[in-house]
Amino acid sequence: MKKIVSLIFLLSALMLFVCCTAEESPVEMFLAAVGRYDIDTMANMMTQDTAASGERLAEYDRQLELEERDTLRRLYSCLVYTVEQETEPTENTRMVRVNVSAPDMEKILTYAEAEVLVSGGTAEDIVHEMLDDGMIAESCMTEKTVDIL
Repeated sequence: MKKIVSLIFLLSALMLFVCCTAEESPVEMFLAAVGRYDIDTMANMMTQDTAASGERLAEYDRQLELEERDTLRRLYSCLVYTVEQETEPTENTRMVRVNVSAPDMEKILTYAEAEVLVSGGTAEDIVHEMLDDGMIAESCMTEKTVDIL
């Protein structure tokens, strides 16, 4: 009997958790798409002012090989962000300040190029090793605060 009551309590607590979670804002949905390296979602969420960037991003992605795309997907999965501040909506828009911690591509590339010369391995293999051993998360991240309209 205790097990049944515990199970019912657990299921009801899970339902409350699922039902009470707040819906993601467009900024959070976009940043989550960046973290998944979901180019289509990112491009679809861009405004008219940034649509050209979305098209360039999609074109660049189409030129990548499967291994390169996988490497970028793994790199961007390291992205961490916090929404710092939101202004009150004005004319259906608001300014959102976000603190973003993302892989420092320049630092990663510099390290990978040097390691390729020494080890003779491929850049993708070296970046995967850096991801697997936690080097990127520990020492190859850069932080920026971004204002998003």
